[in-house]
Formats: sequence, C-alpha cells, structure tokens
Amino acid sequence: MTLRRWTILSVILLVPGFVLQFLSRTVFVPEAGVIGGLLLAAGLAIQLFVIRCPECGAHLPLFPGEYCKYCGNRLDWDKPLRR
Repeated sequence: MTLRRWTILSVILLVPGFVLQFLSRTVFVPEAGVIGGLLLAAGLAIQLFVIRCPECGAHLPLFPGEYCKYCGNRLDWDKPLRR
C-alpha cells in the first residue's frame, strides 16, 4: 500500500474510534467503548509504526506535506512502500 492509503486507513479507523468512545461515555454503551478503543488502537498503531519516511524512517505526522522535515526527502504519496 502507498503512504496515502495508509494515512486514509488510519483516519478511517481513528474517527469512528473517537465517536464510539464519546458515545460510550455519554450514552453508557460499554460495547461501543470496547470497539472504539480497538479502532483507536489500530489507527494509532498505523500512525506510529507504518507511516514513516521511506528514506530516513522518521515518523510522519498526519498530513505532513510533500517533504520529510528530518531528511528533506520528497515524499511520493502514491509509490508503494517497501518493507
């Protein structure tokens, strides 16, 4: 997958996770809290361990721009990441 797709997947997991966590606190639905926590954990894991600069390996925050702020490498958002 590409950097762009990993970032989109992370956001898709984080947003419903936050919503479910909020609902579990306001409406008291414990199951929503568990599911929301799992979604949040998955989204954060992707952010921390997958979305990195292909050159230097530095962590890239959400929507970092076109260049890595650590090594200056141009980020190709549509190039598949190598493992």
